Amino acid sequence: MNKLITSLNLDPHESHGQTIYNSQLYGTFFGVYAFIKSKEIDGNNKERRITSLTLEVVNYKGELDLGIEKAVYKSKGPRKGGTIYLTMRALIGNSLNNNTAKTEDIEVENIQGELFEKGNYINVVRYLKPIHSENSEDSTALNEGVFDSEFHYREGKVVKGYTLKPKSINIGGRPTEPKGVFAPNSEAGVIQSGIFCPFAELFILWFG
Repeated sequence: MNKLITSLNLDPHESHGQTIYNSQLYGTFFGVYAFIKSKEIDGNNKERRITSLTLEVVNYKGELDLGIEKAVYKSKGPRKGGTIYLTMRALIGNSLNNNTAKTEDIEVENIQGELFEKGNYINVVRYLKPIHSENSEDSTALNEGVFDSEFHYREGKVVKGYTLKPKSINIGGRPTEPKGVFAPNSEAGVIQSGIFCPFAELFILWFG
């Protein structure tokens, strides 16, 4: 099977937004783009240092917009790459739940000053918060006529929640730390849509 990855250009003159993650939640297809500022290290074309990385979310299709509450980078060490962890949430009920998710000017924490070489990888791991509460354990299914379909399932008056089950997942042969994977409280064992496509892998490059 051919390996499919996305590249990330760290050329200091690159000013365009670069795709780092695409997925679908609540029936909405969206993309996350990175705006990167970087610099050469004393004329050394083999290394680049990121001075800032901000994100923007573009919601293409669907009824609910998705935004990012928090973006944090965890390094494997200088010139070794790392992982960007995204905490996302639907942009609804903001006033009720202190929802701070937004779609623009999202600063990635802890990546400023990070050193990269060509061929390093940055992984992206996406988490999702419920619409009506701060955590999945006590998430509310329905509030003000809005049903949280990523954390609950319903047929008429029958509503079932999803339980958190730990699962370790490999990304490109490199195991991540255990993640929360949601599955419904039913014998049917149907997997809810929020767990699909929570990862991306980025190959670091520049030209010259």
